[in-house]
Amino acid sequence: MIPYSTIHITTGFASSSNSPSASGNISSSSSTPQPRPTGFGAAGTFDPHRNIQDQTLAKPIWSVEYYSRFFDVDTAQVMERCLASVIPKENFLDIMSGSPDLYGPFWIATTVVFVLFVTSSIVESINAYIAAKPYSYDIGQLTFAFGTIYTYAFLVPAGIWGATKYFGCQPDLLEMLALYGYGLFIWIPVAVLAILPSDWLRWGL
Repeated sequence: MIPYSTIHITTGFASSSNSPSASGNISSSSSTPQPRPTGFGAAGTFDPHRNIQDQTLAKPIWSVEYYSRFFDVDTAQVMERCLASVIPKENFLDIMSGSPDLYGPFWIATTVVFVLFVTSSIVESINAYIAAKPYSYDIGQLTFAFGTIYTYAFLVPAGIWGATKYFGCQPDLLEMLALYGYGLFIWIPVAVLAILPSDWLRWGL
């Protein structure tokens, strides 16, 4: 004879398994899955650059937001590309991995302009001091440096890109600008070393 308590437990388990609440679904009134806010999904959490690119592609070309994706790099990437331009162990385009930027070229060109102006002013002031002559800064040198460096960094690669495009090649304008812009990095240490009072060393540099 089966005890009453066993019958009660078995009957209760069977009836509870047939009830809607035992099927694993909680009532819709209290646990309907709510959509996550935008930016907290898989793309927003694990791929922060994806949302930025999707947003900038939708912006008009004349807006500042459109060009923000060209400056989406970190310090490690910029330093790696600067060193690769000085010590070319491998193809520079392979180092960029298909993601060229304009952040490095812009700031490298701007730094070269000011370094050239400062170092040339220091050299001229030293020469004037040795010759016992008064020295005054020539702001025209800064304007000349701006025109020369920015022409080389942006107009020259744009012209080469247009010429190769005309002859049937398929170059990437952004890669061309990055290649020429990062190539200017070598002029920063060269300009600093050119302060040394040796004409032969300066010509060699």
